[in-house]
Amino acid sequence: FFFFKQKTAYEISACLVGSEMCIRDRRRVHGGKSQLLKFIVNIAPRSVYISGNAASNAGLTVTVQKDSSTGESGLEAGALVLSDLGVCCIDEFDKMSSEHLALLEAMEQQTVSVAKSGVLCSLSTRCSIIASANPVGLSLIHI
Repeated sequence: FFFFKQKTAYEISACLVGSEMCIRDRRRVHGGKSQLLKFIVNIAPRSVYISGNAASNAGLTVTVQKDSSTGESGLEAGALVLSDLGVCCIDEFDKMSSEHLALLEAMEQQTVSVAKSGVLCSLSTRCSIIASANPVGLSLIHI
């Protein structure tokens, strides 16, 4: 486990790294990181579960959408904004390409800044982030 705490933040973030599959008693058993994240989402208030291989920057932070009938712009909150004062669980963190860069401002400043389509705002992302990843180059561990 890797734990780190920011100076200005009150939330602790963690990254769980473990093999995708283990061999126990000559049977293949899944590692359990995804099940742990789903359990956390079930018990924690204001929690969001997302899969890293299907997440985008807009899905993590915020999207600006224009209403076709009125022409006005509106914001659609992403996973980090929806989990404000809660927990954001990110599965398959190692499968994300550049989307993890969107986490930098959210974890350091605890805000997401938006400057698109004439919309200027800053939204709070005061959440703990728990991510799970698979180690590079390892697939099976005998225990």
